[in-house]
Amino acid sequence: MSPSQRHQQVWNLLRKLIAGSAVGVVLGSLGTNIALAQERFADLQGHWASECINRLANNRMIRGYRDNTFRPNEPVMRVELAVVLQTAFPNREEKRESIDFVDIPQGYWAESAIRYATRTGFLQGFPEKIFKPAEPLSKAEVLMALSNGLELEASQPVEETLSEYFQDVSAIPDYAQNAIAAAVEAGLLDQLPQDKQLAANDLATRAEVASFLCQALQIASPSETVEETPETPPESAPATIPTEAQPSTAVEETPETPPESAPATTPTEMPTESKTASSENGEVTATLTYEKQQGLGTNFQLQIERQGETLPAQSVPLLQGEQARLMRMRVVDVSGDAEPEILVDLYSGGMRCCHYSLVYQHKGEAENYTSINHYWGNVGYDLLDLDGDGRPEFRSADDRFAYEFAKFDASGFPIQIWQYRDGKMVNVTPEYPQQIYADAYKWWEASYKNLQSTEDKEVKGYLAAYLANMYHLGASEKGWQVLKNMYDKEDKDEFFHQLSQFLEDLDYSR
Repeated sequence: MSPSQRHQQVWNLLRKLIAGSAVGVVLGSLGTNIALAQERFADLQGHWASECINRLANNRMIRGYRDNTFRPNEPVMRVELAVVLQTAFPNREEKRESIDFVDIPQGYWAESAIRYATRTGFLQGFPEKIFKPAEPLSKAEVLMALSNGLELEASQPVEETLSEYFQDVSAIPDYAQNAIAAAVEAGLLDQLPQDKQLAANDLATRAEVASFLCQALQIASPSETVEETPETPPESAPATIPTEAQPSTAVEETPETPPESAPATTPTEMPTESKTASSENGEVTATLTYEKQQGLGTNFQLQIERQGETLPAQSVPLLQGEQARLMRMRVVDVSGDAEPEILVDLYSGGMRCCHYSLVYQHKGEAENYTSINHYWGNVGYDLLDLDGDGRPEFRSADDRFAYEFAKFDASGFPIQIWQYRDGKMVNVTPEYPQQIYADAYKWWEASYKNLQSTEDKEVKGYLAAYLANMYHLGASEKGWQVLKNMYDKEDKDEFFHQLSQFLEDLDYSR
């Protein structure tokens, strides 16, 4: 396949792909029906990779589509592979410095996964700090990612290994031959149909990537496949607060069976394990117990000890259904009154949606704690002391922009900053103009790069986030002027009207 043919193939795929989970689509809106892991995918009957795919799905590493299909012949994008690699191998040693890719804006749903996959050596970027998240991968590129990230090495002569297994060795790129030979020796290709044709430059299908992953999980050590790392982008894992009394966190959990050894069973057949997470700060200790099955927890019970007194345990309310994944629990002062709160971060499951937090605050002399919950949606948050006053801020983004002007992968999310004040979360975004300006510039830059591209890339989602930030800065007229100068496509009038009404409905125009 010539470079021009492949470029056209990639572009055709990009136009019809729906950005989603690592090997499946899970929409971020509430109430969306998805193909649950325990269900049989309607299009896998008799498929050569069905056993592997079902096993991964039962371990919630991959998901299907809303119509209960898996679509095994669809390609896999770079961002999707990054997410599934972080899910499958969460404890790999970091080998490289982090890169701020210019095409991965702040708040991007898979920012953490991309950072992890590149720092651990699975994936690498392109010149000028480009990552190309929506670019589909060839089989050679997927096998190189796994070989590099898992540090596989060929022990036999490369040419002999490749010639023994494939009749189309001449089509394997020179730069990928060592990695593919190492993958062959490690057994990563053992599940592929044995027709002696690798077709290394063809786009890797979802079924092929799943089969590579199943085999890779068998050679990785159990410590590298701990299920506790979320299958979702852990953007909600907050940064450490620079305070003198750092909260210490201890998680006491029995090591789990590596995902590759888990049979393709229904949830009722999967074992339930009792889990405990604890955190302390000063004279406050919080202990969270729950029952875990297939990565999700139920029956969360919070026990708080304050100044040597143990308070009655209380149930943790879950916002969506009866299960959730524990992302993190900490005891940290988020109110700025020197009395630490208990912060419990939960995730409802799926590829992106949805993140939410519960904040427990001590009230008066009665030794009781009251709680509130805050919904973050797709984007999560970072906990940072932005102004150095000792009270941290929750830096997040406006999840309401998801899907409004583009598919999720091309949606822009304007910055939101929250503080916990007087027992409630307060939106304090306008108080941080420097943060807003930096975010506005990022979305403007992302829009500009897409508009300058020779490909017809999505841009409306990024422009919407830029303009929302300009509204927060009190510069809406300037923002509209820039927007109208940048966007001159046939649907501009419809887009401008929709955007204006949307910002008004969300009270950005105040």
